[in-house]
Amino acid sequence: MKASLIIPTYNEEKTIKEVIEKSKKYVDEIILVDGASTDDTYNIIKNINDQKIKIIRHKKRLGVTQARIDGMEKAENEIIIFMDADAQHNPKDILKLLKKIDQCDLVLGTRDELPRLGERIMAYVCKVKDATTGFRAFKKSNLKEILKKEEYWGADTILRAKNAGLKVCEVPIEVNKRIYGKTTLAGINVFLKSLRFMIKWRIQTFI
Repeated sequence: MKASLIIPTYNEEKTIKEVIEKSKKYVDEIILVDGASTDDTYNIIKNINDQKIKIIRHKKRLGVTQARIDGMEKAENEIIIFMDADAQHNPKDILKLLKKIDQCDLVLGTRDELPRLGERIMAYVCKVKDATTGFRAFKKSNLKEILKKEEYWGADTILRAKNAGLKVCEVPIEVNKRIYGKTTLAGINVFLKSLRFMIKWRIQTFI
């Protein structure tokens, strides 16, 4: 089963090389989408000599959603995997996602515990264990247009997929503690956005 791995990067100079090296044996191509990193991330990835690797560089920060969309456009394979660049995901778990993709349209790699209230709210609304996971696999032909509308760290994609009659599955994954950088899913703004997400989709349920 041929698969393309898409990894958005932004200031991940301390982890990106390790993530690539550990991931490449599990997929047929790796598409790195750099979001105008201000550290040495881009120089590191452009100097990796491997035919599996393709690179897209944004001249300004366009966000993770746009990075994923651009990566999908460049991907050659039907099966797409999203993974974060911060080394929190174990590349071995790619095999778990691929094993499940034959039975599902969207496979979520889910954490056992969600440390932030905003994440728990979104998981509750989506009726999954982890709605904001950045580690997921899907069939491009089914999800491509849905993903272009993504707003809430992938949580709304889950609901749109379910509403379209697509099958969403979950597999448990190993999550390493983040050593470098910081998450974008922290702070009061994320909590408030999660509340807006809940209200928006609850209202749509009753319309």
